[in-house]
Amino acid sequence: EAFFADKNVNVVLPVGGTGSFYTNWKNDDPNLGVNKWESFLAEELPALIDSAFSGNGTNVVGGVSMGALGAANLITHHPKLYTGLASYSGCLDNSESSSQDSVRLTVASKAGDATNMWGPASDPDWQKHDPSTNAETLRGKTIYVSSGTGAPGEYDNVFTPSGLQTAIEGGPLEALANTCTQLFEARLGELSIPAVFAYRNDGTHSWPYWQDALHDSWPTVKTALGM
Repeated sequence: EAFFADKNVNVVLPVGGTGSFYTNWKNDDPNLGVNKWESFLAEELPALIDSAFSGNGTNVVGGVSMGALGAANLITHHPKLYTGLASYSGCLDNSESSSQDSVRLTVASKAGDATNMWGPASDPDWQKHDPSTNAETLRGKTIYVSSGTGAPGEYDNVFTPSGLQTAIEGGPLEALANTCTQLFEARLGELSIPAVFAYRNDGTHSWPYWQDALHDSWPTVKTALGM
């Protein structure tokens, strides 16, 4: 709130959606219920926001971790709606089996079943929700992608119980995000699609690093918004 207080933008954050990847699920889930996030975020919400808060129809989509993949899928599925993408510590390459396993584990950690989301591994829905596979739709968009390495950094006090837990849990997650980010960068390079890639030399999968990345991404986001 403090960072955007003096900026002429509407910042919209959905509430809820744990383990949902902010997508439309194939089936209702016994624990996570009905998920039609893509329909809500891309089809229902924008006009309401613009009407209520004097929006001008120019949108950038971004997300953290699970939300980063959700944001990337939104822009690849609705390229006319968004001018830019900001991804913070997400995995935007869903082509590797390890990436799919990570998605399944994330959903399972919230007591959901990713088979209800995109089906079994052989289902085409997994490719449909792979930003790397669908990267051509990002041509002409303004893109910012960031990740750390997973090594403890300035915000990780491993000498406290909570800090140690963050390092143990957030280190491997950020290392995976870093690998995914490199794969995504290589994919955009193959297609000659320009993007800003910001790599930290350390940092776990945690909020202080994402706040720094948000601030660092603002010049890119501002460009995408035509400001």
